[in-house]
Amino acid sequence: MRERKRDKQILNRKSSFKASMVTTGKQGGDFVSNYRTSTSAYINRDQSNVVKCLLQRFAHFQGIDEIERIEPFQIVKYVDNQQVWTLNRN
Repeated sequence: MRERKRDKQILNRKSSFKASMVTTGKQGGDFVSNYRTSTSAYINRDQSNVVKCLLQRFAHFQGIDEIERIEPFQIVKYVDNQQVWTLNRN
């Protein structure tokens, strides 16, 4: 239970969340936009045993031997008046 509480505290730290980036798909092409208004945080794979367990389960599900090959978890947070970013497919 202590580990869950610690994980929740880490995720709730405002300093962990930064403006969500948009990518152009080119190296160095990431930028903050006015149409993606969320904030994002990445979870360190060594943060807790819960995170390690989830990574191991995802790796097993995908047939991957090493959890280091799984991308870091990203949490996206929206608060009042923030827009959910959608891709315009017109």
